[in-house]
Amino acid sequence: MFADSIDDSDYYNDLYTQIINNTAIFCHELNVHDQISVFVVFCYLLWNGFFSEGKDYYFAPQKTIYYMDNLSFSVMTNYGVCLNNDFILYDILVKLQHKVAFIEGYLGPKIKLDYQTYIESKVLNQEKIKLKDQINDFFIKRSNHICILNINEPYLLDPTNNCLFYILNNTAYVLSGTGFFKPNIDNKTPMYIKKVLAENSKYIRNINIGEYFQKNVELCKTNKNLLDAFYDENYGNIKKISEFVKTFRK
Repeated sequence: MFADSIDDSDYYNDLYTQIINNTAIFCHELNVHDQISVFVVFCYLLWNGFFSEGKDYYFAPQKTIYYMDNLSFSVMTNYGVCLNNDFILYDILVKLQHKVAFIEGYLGPKIKLDYQTYIESKVLNQEKIKLKDQINDFFIKRSNHICILNINEPYLLDPTNNCLFYILNNTAYVLSGTGFFKPNIDNKTPMYIKKVLAENSKYIRNINIGEYFQKNVELCKTNKNLLDAFYDENYGNIKKISEFVKTFRK
């Protein structure tokens, strides 16, 4: 699904860029700079609907719009999947000068976290069975998930599941939890990504991810005025993008 004209694409991408820039400013206002803290703040904003027209966001494969000129746009309509979530996070991290990359792979069927995220990740009720069947019938041993790979220290960010993965022998494992993600590595994988994935995580395995969530979620909650101002400033652009991209829904 592509825009009807280059002018349309440029216009709505400019609106989106303003949202990304405002998110970077919001992180600076909270004095949040390190990558993991930015990740947690993003998870809070995402799942509390601060990038969505109805301020109500759901994981919903059947309602997701794959607008190829900008895969982030579906989130503005209140629905999305891992691909959409990761594209927004990637753009925010790049704006904040973090070195990251996308990585596709196979996400194991069971993810369990041993910490409290203080974030409600919502799945549209009607999607649960459909998603399970979709994974079982089609995605087994294929790519079914996408994460953000940190280039400097080998670990993965997964805003869809509010978790991090550490890397051990080319496989990623949930930090402070159970579950795994097997990155797809083939002849098309860039060499620099292969080198990062070949390294075993060190620093990341020593952090308390639960404390990161508790601290940064509380930081967001105690800055309600900033949160409200953030959403108010972005709402016009979010609504315009949402109304535009809905025209591509089948």
